[in-house]
Amino acid sequence: MRSIGSWYETLLKALAWVAGALLFVIFILIALNVTLRWLFNAPLSFAEATVEYAQIYFTVFAAPLLTRQKAHVAIDVVIRFLSPPVRVYVAKVACLLSAITMSWFAVVALQLAINAAVEGATDIRGITLPLWLSYAPLPIGFGLVAVEFIRQFFAPAVDDSAAQLNYH
Repeated sequence: MRSIGSWYETLLKALAWVAGALLFVIFILIALNVTLRWLFNAPLSFAEATVEYAQIYFTVFAAPLLTRQKAHVAIDVVIRFLSPPVRVYVAKVACLLSAITMSWFAVVALQLAINAAVEGATDIRGITLPLWLSYAPLPIGFGLVAVEFIRQFFAPAVDDSAAQLNYH
């Protein structure tokens, strides 16, 4: 039987693969839409709305794995000048604040998705879709990013700022 950590790792990688596939779909849709617009003056009516939805999904689906790999945005201008123990302390505080913030975002996004579903709200653009679809990936992605920041908070204290500054 697989451990929870193994299932979780598989989930993060699967979401990252979905994000990558969505990025490819976005590329194809934009290229096709521009080509059809310029050559035949007949753009795809659904392309822009689909791309906008896909951007939401690929962003929040890729975020948890990127957070785990510490490939997220970090402000290193100040951190460079701190001593190693202070850098570790600042990193722990940043992880805690980030986890709290992302948890709050996940809860708010879940409330928005539930409200949109209950109200039967729709998003009418190039295509008509239930509005909850635009909120649905947010609690998943934000919640998993919060989990990653919590994991980093409780991880052994290591001054890995030199590795982070290289932007692996």
